[in-house]
Amino acid sequence: MSQKGRRYPLKSKEAKVIIKRASQRLKFDIEIIIGQRRNIEIVEAEWTRIYLVDGKPLLFEDKGVLLPTLLFFEALEKL
Repeated sequence: MSQKGRRYPLKSKEAKVIIKRASQRLKFDIEIIIGQRRNIEIVEAEWTRIYLVDGKPLLFEDKGVLLPTLLFFEALEKL
């Protein structure tokens, strides 16, 4: 049976940490793409965390590794 995921906004300080981790992992500054003023939320599911940026699922975390979703076209083009 599936459980409903938990969804909540990140604080500004937490969002900066996630942006920094993702930028290091992807080897480019994703803040240039998403901008400085953004609303970042987390959806916690059983097997992963999905990061929503202004309502769009752009990143997910699997076993501590941040990766772009297939909807994050700008990041995928740079890989």
